[in-house]
Amino acid sequence: MLGGLLLYAPAALKVALQVGRAEEGFYAVAFGGACLVAVALGVWLRIRAYLVLGTLFLTLDVVANLVHAGLRDHRVGFVVLTASGLFILGVLVVGTLKRDAFRRLVERLRRTLRRWE
Repeated sequence: MLGGLLLYAPAALKVALQVGRAEEGFYAVAFGGACLVAVALGVWLRIRAYLVLGTLFLTLDVVANLVHAGLRDHRVGFVVLTASGLFILGVLVVGTLKRDAFRRLVERLRRTLRRWE
């Protein structure tokens, strides 16, 4: 899986950054759709690499588009950065308050993914 990440990450980063600069939104949606297909295929075939890489590249696509939108319009950038900070802070607070439930959830996910290819 690490080899696949090292092989495909630079190409996907380049495509995601080009998609984020595109004037039309079609390319970003098509790239996001391809990532969602990879995630669905990974779940259906129980292949961790498709699941992880598809999720990573979908996140990269969304972040590249949000960064580009934030650079074009500073109000959008302010809203995106503020919402991201509040979301991260909220996740950390909930993770601290519900530490045992969070650990059980992570352990259950690890057990499930260990059985996948």
